[in-house]
Amino acid sequence: MGCVATWIWMMAGPGKTMAYAEGDLGIRMPGAGHTTTTSYVVRFFVSPSLTPSKVALLYRDREGKTVRVQFAPPIVPGDTGEYASLIEKMGTGSNTLRLEVVRESGSVLTKERTIQVDPTKTNILTQPVNTPPYTTNPHAFKNLLSKNHRLTAQEYGIPPKDDAYISRFVDLLLAQAQAESIRPDVVFAQIMLETGWLGAPGVVSDSQFNFGGIGATGGQERGNVFVSVQQGLQVNVQHLLAYADTTMPLNPLVDPRFHYVPRANAPYVEELGYYENVHGGGWAMGAQYGYHIRRIMKELSLTDTAPFSPRPQAPEFLEVEVARVLRDQSNPLNIRIRPDLKPGQELRAAAASTSDTLQRFHFFYERTGQLRTTPWSEDGAVFELPATQGQVRVVAQLRARGGSGIEKSEQKIITLGDSGPALPLAQHPALIGRLQIAPGPYLVGRAYRLEVGGVGEEADGLNEYRLSVEAGGTKKLLADWGAWKHLDYTPLVAGEQELLLESRNRLKGSDPEDACILRIVALTGPSAIQSVEWSKGPYEMGQPMTAKVTAASLTDPLAYRLYVCQAEEDIPLTPWQTNPLLTWNPAIGGKLALRVALRNQKTQTVEMGPKKSMEVALKEISPEGPSGYSPENPFGVGVTLLELPEEALAGQWIWAKWAGHSEEPLWYRALLMDEQGRLKKVLTPWQTASACRFMLPQGAYQLRILAKHPQSKSFYDAAVQQNILGHPKARRIYLDVPHGAQDYGVNRRVGAAHYAEKNFSLFFARDLKTELERRGFVCELSRAADVYLSRQERSAKASASGADLLLSLHVMESSDPSYEGVGTLYPTQKTKPEAQQALGQSKAWATLMVQDLLPLYSKHQKAQGDERQRQLLLREVPMPALRVHLGYLSNDQDFARLRTTAFRRAFCQRLAQSLEAHWDEVFPPNLP
Repeated sequence: MGCVATWIWMMAGPGKTMAYAEGDLGIRMPGAGHTTTTSYVVRFFVSPSLTPSKVALLYRDREGKTVRVQFAPPIVPGDTGEYASLIEKMGTGSNTLRLEVVRESGSVLTKERTIQVDPTKTNILTQPVNTPPYTTNPHAFKNLLSKNHRLTAQEYGIPPKDDAYISRFVDLLLAQAQAESIRPDVVFAQIMLETGWLGAPGVVSDSQFNFGGIGATGGQERGNVFVSVQQGLQVNVQHLLAYADTTMPLNPLVDPRFHYVPRANAPYVEELGYYENVHGGGWAMGAQYGYHIRRIMKELSLTDTAPFSPRPQAPEFLEVEVARVLRDQSNPLNIRIRPDLKPGQELRAAAASTSDTLQRFHFFYERTGQLRTTPWSEDGAVFELPATQGQVRVVAQLRARGGSGIEKSEQKIITLGDSGPALPLAQHPALIGRLQIAPGPYLVGRAYRLEVGGVGEEADGLNEYRLSVEAGGTKKLLADWGAWKHLDYTPLVAGEQELLLESRNRLKGSDPEDACILRIVALTGPSAIQSVEWSKGPYEMGQPMTAKVTAASLTDPLAYRLYVCQAEEDIPLTPWQTNPLLTWNPAIGGKLALRVALRNQKTQTVEMGPKKSMEVALKEISPEGPSGYSPENPFGVGVTLLELPEEALAGQWIWAKWAGHSEEPLWYRALLMDEQGRLKKVLTPWQTASACRFMLPQGAYQLRILAKHPQSKSFYDAAVQQNILGHPKARRIYLDVPHGAQDYGVNRRVGAAHYAEKNFSLFFARDLKTELERRGFVCELSRAADVYLSRQERSAKASASGADLLLSLHVMESSDPSYEGVGTLYPTQKTKPEAQQALGQSKAWATLMVQDLLPLYSKHQKAQGDERQRQLLLREVPMPALRVHLGYLSNDQDFARLRTTAFRRAFCQRLAQSLEAHWDEVFPPNLP
């Protein structure tokens, strides 16, 4: 049967009428009648068969003017005609998107789509000042859930959850949301949407406690399994936090997919849907996903808040699961029910009930009479089976929370091994029981022992193994099939690498029957801290303490540094030194966390050791300040005067001056404290100078001056303090992301796959933006999605951004495949006379960045001036600007590097470090 096409007749111009197939032209997203915010990524398609010469998109802006965005037609052979455009500042209310296509023949085709534009954005966090009021009354949550859940249970014919379960579920949800500062109505509405009011059947089962579909990536993939309602809710809240903010959870991290989320990608509810997210991400693919959540939130705000009275209900078993779990394999996706459990394996049992109950399990081994009973709990149980064959009776019992009697009991018999004739050896499965590696840290060039083992004694004698490693985008076979039990592995490259162990039955000699992946990270520099020996306490202010570091290095000399950890920030106490004996004279008291850092002097890579907590005793100081001789202050030491401005500009240098109180010269030390009196930074070592220069961070601080006599080990005065406020002076960087949409840029094809410059530039820019903002920079992207902006549009946006520096990220290609490595290009002229000062700064940045990025590449291209003036963007913007070449797609080594996440992260970290380290060198602050 042939395909029936729908044909539409349109007026194409004066006296011209033509027809085109419906599938050749259209707006994919948004759908008709959809609601969107004022910024939106419109996705549409124009078939190349229409031979378009111009493509334009029209809409109404906030001022009522019609905006026309024009696109070039597809330029890549085989292009499907897919387009995407970021529309900003659309007019509110009903808005019509109009797609116009001018064909080479001169005829015009149009397509229209009407959408509703709502400028309202709903924060996911409770902290922002513009967060609107939201419902916190638990009765509203319970009443709405109870009503809708019962309707869902009736519709799908499933046993309903009783009021006790609903009441406890809501209480746990509110507590978890409050703990991470996430709006509880957002968590509630999203879970209700995902689970169909805790009742609709789907791929994710009720017993998984997976309320957000975490890990259910499509098809029949069930997703992650969690042990309790509380853990499932905690995972859901932490996953929302990952989308909403860049901070880490306050509670222990239990979300197994937290680090896969592009951080702060969707701070608003409306952006949780993929198609409504301007950054090209989002929680779910369903259209209008965030607006469906908003609808449930609105319904919640209108719900009755009368007290919710739980009604008890008799418990009823829904299921008893007995699942096989391989030892040393924590991925819950591998859990599956098996009838052929083997002796010595681990067993997971879980009972689900329709009531608010506790559960416990009896495991009774029939052959020996051995009995094990788990404690009463709301979770499942994990039990290691006996080492011999036979039957085990698993009994699950339920009792009401707070009660003493057993209300329900059910049992299941499982068999260990085979109760009939023994299996032929060739039929035993080849299962991996363990894959272990000697503890790290792992150094490049040093060997580490791997040990493997099967499941059960018989399997261990039949298994043979194959080991591969994947690092830097390259996969290599380390050991082919063999019955080996251990192997020495030597990391040859730095960064994250995956060891893939495969197992098969050597008698069958078939394809692998089981596999296991082990991830390790080898240090970028072949050096590591092995141990730190701390001086013995008690520790007192003014008395030195030491840390003796033992470290490993294969090649280069090492440098050491001591840090104190305050408010999750590492503050240096000593300069970098080659002597592994570090000495510190505590200038603050209380419980401190110290850690030692190690740096390879050649690569400048820093490895931080574990924290060491210690109690430093305070020395009492008279609040009146210096008062001459006293038993505590026999030298009459003190600070009498402190001069510094009350306010300063953050990011610029200021001076502090003070005067001492003593007949003899004194030693001084300056400390910067936060508003809570915690050490923020040690400004000076002990010195005789009565002044210091320092750069003030943004915020409110106290400057504290300590004084001591040269012949004394103790300091005496900390009474002279002065508050100082640092106003923000942001270090602004504009990241130009070239190409986009139909403009692929440099493109390399491998089979049917395209590796386009537009994607590499965007991926590197996103990670670099995250890294820079983590270091306090303000960073703006020219585009955050797969959209196209002309050079004039990019230049205008960059000039209006007020940035201090522009970086344009590109990948290159060459007819000579040996060309590889990083390079930079800087302008030698500016179109505006007032921007001439930026030329020298552009050249300085270009030279510094190439030097700092060298260790990541085997070769490099030098910093070059754009003598031919071809890079118009660099000339047109008023700030210092340079083009950064990430590598060559035409070179196999660069191509392999660019495709790995580990290299991209290392590149962005090193580039951010370079900008931070040289900022004041290239942009010197105004000194007083």
